[in-house]
Amino acid sequence: MLLIKTHLKESAIPGAGRGLFAADDHPEGTVLGRFDLSTERLYTWEQIKDDAELLDKCYFEPELDRYVFSADDSRFINHSCDRFNYLTNERGENVFVRDVRGGEEILANYCAWPGMDQQIVRDMVGRSCSGCPVCRDSSGAEPR
Repeated sequence: MLLIKTHLKESAIPGAGRGLFAADDHPEGTVLGRFDLSTERLYTWEQIKDDAELLDKCYFEPELDRYVFSADDSRFINHSCDRFNYLTNERGENVFVRDVRGGEEILANYCAWPGMDQQIVRDMVGRSCSGCPVCRDSSGAEPR
């Protein structure tokens, strides 16, 4: 559930389609949203596999093993390995990790989400991870 004012427009990320943009300036630490089952609908693959329109409006949540339909525009948050501006804290809140200006695209690092790995992200966004720090373990190994 989004807690800040946003708007949709074409993403700056090639091939990403529409993206979600902050309407106002927000300082680091601002909670932009949180996962809230009261505003989301959950589906199994079997329930939505034949409904292309619904499937296009859902995202997969690995921890729940379900597809989630968001009642707001949070489903338009795109992935960036290096330009992401929020992470999810231990309370399930999406928090800006730096100051965000009005008009800036809200970007997530999908690799940082629980249950995600580089292959899942590659399948979701159609390209490989650029080797972001989240995909590297403490030993400096190659992206997962």
